[in-house]
Amino acid sequence: MNRCVRILLLLSWVLSLKGASFAWGCSGHEIVAIIAERQLSDVAAQKVEALLKNPGLYVNKKPFRFCSPRTYNLTDPSELGLMAFYATWADDYRDKDPTTAPWHFWDVPISLTTDPDLPQFCDQGCVVKALQDQINILGSSTATKKARAKALAFIIHFVGDLHQPLHIANNNDRGGNCVPVTFFGTEPQISGGGTKSTPNLHAIWDTNIPEKIGNIRRNTHDDDLTQYVDTLMSNFESDIPVWRSQPINLRAWAIESHGHAVAEAYGALPTRIDAEDPVTVNQCTDDDDVLQRMLDLDETVSQKYVDTVRPVIEGQLARAGTRLAVILNQTLHN
Repeated sequence: MNRCVRILLLLSWVLSLKGASFAWGCSGHEIVAIIAERQLSDVAAQKVEALLKNPGLYVNKKPFRFCSPRTYNLTDPSELGLMAFYATWADDYRDKDPTTAPWHFWDVPISLTTDPDLPQFCDQGCVVKALQDQINILGSSTATKKARAKALAFIIHFVGDLHQPLHIANNNDRGGNCVPVTFFGTEPQISGGGTKSTPNLHAIWDTNIPEKIGNIRRNTHDDDLTQYVDTLMSNFESDIPVWRSQPINLRAWAIESHGHAVAEAYGALPTRIDAEDPVTVNQCTDDDDVLQRMLDLDETVSQKYVDTVRPVIEGQLARAGTRLAVILNQTLHN
């Protein structure tokens, strides 16, 4: 095998991993950031711009940026704005520092019917704790500007993660990553020696369904995304003031997401998936080959499923953007 072929295969493998790991996908995180940016106070907007203007988070284009359909220009990062550009930095940084990987989710079993204790499924860190830690850094009067810029980028991303239901749920299936689905005729392809499936339940909630309902296309990405943000803010015009008036409660927001995972993400699937007793799963071949067991269910996602979950996905995107604005307005008010 020549060197070029090896590089192409490696790139393909890396991209397949990333495709399964972005909460809300690139577009979803950008949507959350733009909704938030439109609701910032003047003071918060000025401080956000100051922190994200050449913050030094990407040095010589490292970590490598996966979410960039536009020109990769650090001095003029995105027509969508600074917050949208840095909305997925935390996913890029996770490759540079794998210890931050557990910060993106909270694996609360779908079998759990009682209010979970935070430490119970947060032994290596989780999104609720990580988000609070970064809010504390952003609001610190002693933290350096670079530390605060880094915290801001984490916050923009983690608020999105917190509102993606499958980042706050698990059924021994890595948050739905081990649940193969046929998506509008595209049958799941098993790769990685039987350890990965594309499409899968987590991935279609991350990317496929949001981009389908938002009509977000690659060639007209920025225009489509901006138009979809306009639609969301119009559709939730009466809800946004209510969300803005509510106190910050990261734990409650996470439990709200978990409820949507149980009721809609899993609950609306055409073939019932039973809640399993929690066990440790590092890859999809664990737990009696959970991926193969889920593959045998022949889950098929069609318009009926999308129509059922659409209000949840759109509501969570709108909530996330509004709540992100609340966090930044309060944290950066001085």
